[in-house]
Order: sequence, then C-alpha cells, then structure tokens
Amino acid sequence: MQQCSSTSEISCGYRLKNLLRYTLQSIALIFGILGASQHFGSTFADCGWQCAEVRSLWFAPIFSLVSIVVPIIALTFLVKRQDIYYNYLVISQGCLAIAAFLLLALNRWMCVNCLSIQLIWLASAIEIVRYRVFSILSVGLALVAIGNLSSQIAENRILANQGPVAFKTRDYESRISDPAFVIFTDPLCVACRIAEKKVEAQPPNVRILFRWKLLPQHGDFALRIAAAIESTKTSELKKGNDFQKSVYTDPLPASDEDVILRAVKCGIDRQRIAELLKFPEPSSLQTIKSDGELATKLQISAVPTLAKASIYGDGGMPKILRLDLVSLSAFLNTSEGSQAGILKIFFPDNH
Repeated sequence: MQQCSSTSEISCGYRLKNLLRYTLQSIALIFGILGASQHFGSTFADCGWQCAEVRSLWFAPIFSLVSIVVPIIALTFLVKRQDIYYNYLVISQGCLAIAAFLLLALNRWMCVNCLSIQLIWLASAIEIVRYRVFSILSVGLALVAIGNLSSQIAENRILANQGPVAFKTRDYESRISDPAFVIFTDPLCVACRIAEKKVEAQPPNVRILFRWKLLPQHGDFALRIAAAIESTKTSELKKGNDFQKSVYTDPLPASDEDVILRAVKCGIDRQRIAELLKFPEPSSLQTIKSDGELATKLQISAVPTLAKASIYGDGGMPKILRLDLVSLSAFLNTSEGSQAGILKIFFPDNH
C-alpha cells in the first residue's frame, strides 16, 4: 500500500480529506433524495410511512428540497476546489441541521430519516475543523446516520411482506363488507385531523373503521379523550360519532373544559362527559389498550396509518393488512370514479 512521504504528507492529507468530503456529501445527497421522495409521496422510498406528522409541518417541503440542493452545490465546490466556499456552505449545513432538529423537537416529533440527514450535515460541518479527532468524529456520525436509515428501510421492507393480523369489530360496529378500511389515529395528531376530514368525503360504500394508536408525546390527555369517545359511542353511537368529529375539528382541544364544551354541543350531558374525562371507564381503557396491541403487532409507529380489513379469514374473523402512508395518501386523494382502481392496485385479490 502506498504511504505518504514527508515531502508529500500535506498533499496526501489533502487528498484523504477531499475523499472524506466527497463521501459525506454523496451520502448527504442520497439521503436527501430519499427524504424528499418520502415527503412528496414517491413510491420508491421505503420510508414513506414514517413521517405522518412531519409532513404537515410548514418547513418539511423546504427541508426536503434543501437536502437535495445543498449537497449538489457542495459537490460542485469540491470539483472546482473552492475550499473557502465549501467551508462556508458546510457551516450553513450544520446550522440548518441544528435548526431542523429544534423545529422537529418543538413540534414534539422526530423522524428517523430526517435525523439521519441532520447527522450527515453535522458530520460535514465537524469535518472542516483541522484536527484529526474531528475527522474521526465525522466518520462516526456518518456511520450512525447510515445505520439509522438502513435499519428503517430494512424494517419497512419486512413490513411490506408482513402477513395479515386477526382483527375484531366493536360491538357497536355493524358487520363489515368489502371494501372496508381501518385507520389508526390519535385525537391530538395534526395529520390525523386532515385525514379525518378526507375520510368523511369518501363514497358511502367505502366503510371506514377507527382504531386508536396513541402517541406517547400526547400523554394522558389523549388517552382520556379517546376513552371518553369510546364510552360515548358504546352508549349513544350517533352522539359519539358527532363528538369524535367535533374533537377532530380545528383547533386542537386545549383542555378538559374545551372537550366538555364540544361534547355538550353534540347533545352529550355535561356531567356525564366530565365524569368520563376524570374517571375513564375500564372497558374503554381496555379497548384502547387492545387497539395499541393490534398496532404493535402491525408494527405501526406513526399515525395516521391505513389498513384494509378483509372479510376473508378463519372462522369468519376478518383480517387486516397494514399499508404505508403512501397508500393512505393515494387513497384519500383519489376521486370516487377511480376508487375501484385503487382497490385493485393496493389490495389484490390474493390477500
């Protein structure tokens, strides 16, 4: 193996440093393309379902575009050997990575794939410091980012080939018929509210069932709201459905009193809903727990997530197939006339 002599040590070090820079920016460009494809709904990105809430944030499309453009500019500077401009650019990359991380943290959501892009950007910024330890640190960050994204893609490929999971209807739900779908949701999820509105606009022959997948960052408040909705549906289905629609109407519920006022407008007794929020019924809590276990079996970690409920199954028990967020977007954005086409594409008969 060729080694650097004392006279060519600087030149060899410069070549190695440039090689590391080319590698980091090439990885950043690949990650950027994957990130943009997931945000804009392209089907070739395996990680499309992960960013349920991130997609609805105002900076998401901007971040996706920048994550492609900036590495291209950086690679151009490297080719032209404009080191000063390159240094300025990667410092900007590092600042953007920190800003994006803070914006995601403030919105109480962190996407594994966006985090991988931020780690690569930070690695590029750290690398320009003229100490070997920082170059080693940048390589370490790059390996972590690659590992993050690789595990996410591998997980989603496993999910894509996952078989059906047993699924039971609620007592207040009538017998399902094909086509029927299940949407996993959280009462405090921003993206779920958008999906709720579009689901309501679906043709009447398309049956939509709701199940709970409560996100940990929404805490006890989301649990108590979901339990109150379940209890109300069990006793008074129409009022319960109206109450759920009211909860999913902007703005987000801010307090127990806000939830109570929405329930009262739907004809629910004030004292009754106040008691349900303060002391959730054990049966409703068990229902929510069962929904969470079903979501875990399907390895669902983001909401809203859509699944198809098939009327075929052992002993007449319907089964469920998990779909990714790309399929959810296609389903919600399709007109009534092409509904059958979507069913054929995403739900072939051999399920």
